[in-house]
Amino acid sequence: MERQTEWVWRAILSLLLLLFIYLFTPVSCMVNNVGNMFLYPFLKGYCVIQYRIENVSHWFKSQQELEIQLRKVICERDQLAHELIELQSMQDYANDIKDIIIFKQRYKNFNEGLIGQILLCHCAEDEHYILVEGGKDKDICEGMLALAHNNLIGRVSDVYASYSKAILLTDRRMKVAGYCSKTKAQGIVVGLNEPCLKLKFVAHTKHLRKNDLVMTSGQGICYPRGLCLGAIVDFVKHHVEYDITLAPLVNVQELSFCILLHPDKYISG
Repeated sequence: MERQTEWVWRAILSLLLLLFIYLFTPVSCMVNNVGNMFLYPFLKGYCVIQYRIENVSHWFKSQQELEIQLRKVICERDQLAHELIELQSMQDYANDIKDIIIFKQRYKNFNEGLIGQILLCHCAEDEHYILVEGGKDKDICEGMLALAHNNLIGRVSDVYASYSKAILLTDRRMKVAGYCSKTKAQGIVVGLNEPCLKLKFVAHTKHLRKNDLVMTSGQGICYPRGLCLGAIVDFVKHHVEYDITLAPLVNVQELSFCILLHPDKYISG
């Protein structure tokens, strides 16, 4: 019963309050208040949505600018990488041929030689040869000498458009007249299709020494005098001649470059 009475009094007070507002508040103000009360949530929502849209738009704009900058940085990186590769290649090439350049400067008779990169080294039972960069395009011709550090390593046998084939000194087809630098014993150095060489036709009356260098004697028209062929590592006397084994001073399989020189351009001493 008391609760019902309380609700009745509340209803009466609410009606009196509304009546008071209606009687003493202008109609326009009341409409504005009611309108503002209903419009506020929409205005608030609009502001929030507009703020979100602006943030998203700014984010997309920033992302596009970052993508443009990223593409620019990638292009610059690729250009720098290209230049770095080019410089590294030039530096590696300069380091590879440094010893040959120094050797050419030391010996004037090598200045007219051509530096060729060794593309392939073939050392098998059938034959020993190397393929060298440079052929008819660089005026390479048959009979040119293949040299490394004043050592004869071979002779050009075939010339193609852009590369050449040189038979190595260790090939069985190679025969070069040579002499021992200390004892002056002379003979013919022949290849065996093996890592070692043989010095043949040396009379048993000659004196030999191990580790003596064998040089080209210049006899004939193919090989000039003064190129190193190898060193004596062993010799055995057989009847009227020696069996002499030589070891080349240069391991061709470890070379990257060599000098190709016409025999007429080499002057010993």
